[in-house]
Amino acid sequence: MNLNELLNTRYSIRNYSDKDIPIETINEILEASILAPSGQNKQPWQFHIIRKEENISKLAQIIENKVNELKNYVKEEHKELFENYGKFFDFFRTANTLIFISSKPYSGGLKHIFTEEYLEKMKHEIDTTHTQSVSAAIMILLLKSTELGIGTCWNTNILVAKKEIEEFLKIRKSFNLECLISLGYPENGFNAENLNKKRLSLKKVSIFD
Repeated sequence: MNLNELLNTRYSIRNYSDKDIPIETINEILEASILAPSGQNKQPWQFHIIRKEENISKLAQIIENKVNELKNYVKEEHKELFENYGKFFDFFRTANTLIFISSKPYSGGLKHIFTEEYLEKMKHEIDTTHTQSVSAAIMILLLKSTELGIGTCWNTNILVAKKEIEEFLKIRKSFNLECLISLGYPENGFNAENLNKKRLSLKKVSIFD
């Protein structure tokens, strides 16, 4: 597939078959991902690959426990909404492979040239360079997976249990968990009905001066 075909074929897959993804294929996907651009070429990403079924189940249970805890804090009038949304937290139970992606906060740039007084004044400013860099790697991961016939879903809902997951994965303290990408062969293939993705028109999202 060329790039346009890949972009039009890719969509979020949440139902996976039990077909195993060869480790060579996972490595091919990751090798493509790390070609992404990053701020000052810092390459701030780290990938935790989970393939053991027991560990996938444990991670899903961590999320389920957290979601059950959160239910106690949902306003009464929104409880049904939260129940319906609940399936989007741990649908990855059926995935063949999980890739948790974390980032190391950006340490480059020009901060070292400014006075402490200025840095203290601007400390509320959040540098998102590392998150943007990781996002570039994620997009390549999604497209490469699609090229190889593998379904994916970019999942940030898992961050409700960010601390617990970081502890389970033993993510280094200097790194920050960004998201989970679940991978698996689509249970029903890439459904043609889902390929006509609704997108806002270019006219609606672009401003030309």
